[in-house]
Amino acid sequence: MPFGTSTGWAKWAFVIMCIAPILFIVGFATNYWMQNDSTTVTSVGLWKAQTCTSGTCDTQSVPSSYKNDNFRATQAFEIMALIMFLVTPVFLGIYVFAAGARTYNYAVFCMVMCFVTAALLFTGSVLWIFALLTNFSIAWSYGLTLVALILAIIAGILFVPEVQNFNYFYGHYEDEYDTYYEKKSRISPGNYTKNYSPRQPRYARNIDSPPSRSSSSGSGRTISTSMSNSTTYDSMPQPMAVDNPNTLKVNNVSNLQNSRPTFNDVSAIKLQRDQVF
Repeated sequence: MPFGTSTGWAKWAFVIMCIAPILFIVGFATNYWMQNDSTTVTSVGLWKAQTCTSGTCDTQSVPSSYKNDNFRATQAFEIMALIMFLVTPVFLGIYVFAAGARTYNYAVFCMVMCFVTAALLFTGSVLWIFALLTNFSIAWSYGLTLVALILAIIAGILFVPEVQNFNYFYGHYEDEYDTYYEKKSRISPGNYTKNYSPRQPRYARNIDSPPSRSSSSGSGRTISTSMSNSTTYDSMPQPMAVDNPNTLKVNNVSNLQNSRPTFNDVSAIKLQRDQVF
């Protein structure tokens, strides 16, 4: 899908919350929330009522006799839902298009916005049932708002895995991280590149011509044995951590960690391996 490196959950939620306001506004503005089909067809909306007799229709304000407490409460909740439907897609758009805004707290905020919008619309829909007049039935304008309600709930549900998949330690989403740094390492690897693999740390150094055997230099660094293919690597036992006297210690505890050689994007002319300093 388009929209950069944002997750598919966020993209679909954004698309849905762009469609839902259109349906809601149509239902909000039209005069077919309830209808009485008799000799004179009377259609009532939130703001206007329409009376049709022999093909001639007259539109006027909703008569005060129709406006009971539930009717007015429905108007209030539908207005609040309209405001939320206009604001929520903006916040979701920022989340999808701006990578800097893609944080855990902002993801939770977007999810809450979707559910609050749905809650306001649901409350107004329930109140309208109690505001329904005798001999009147639900009409299609009310049905459009129910469809918008369902879409808002779906958008909120789509943000649930968006929040759950957030990497709290590294502050990003895994698929976004992989896509970005995979492209970056192919274009400009540089001296140090970020590499994400279950077999190696996130920070590793590229070695164009690694030594063929383990060696130690005066600086006190240890380099793992070079492997020629992945089969040799898989059959090699994992070495234990080796202490280094030159390694900086905190409270007499060394932060040195040894690791196995790792095959990550192995090519014929270049082998990328872990190092321990």
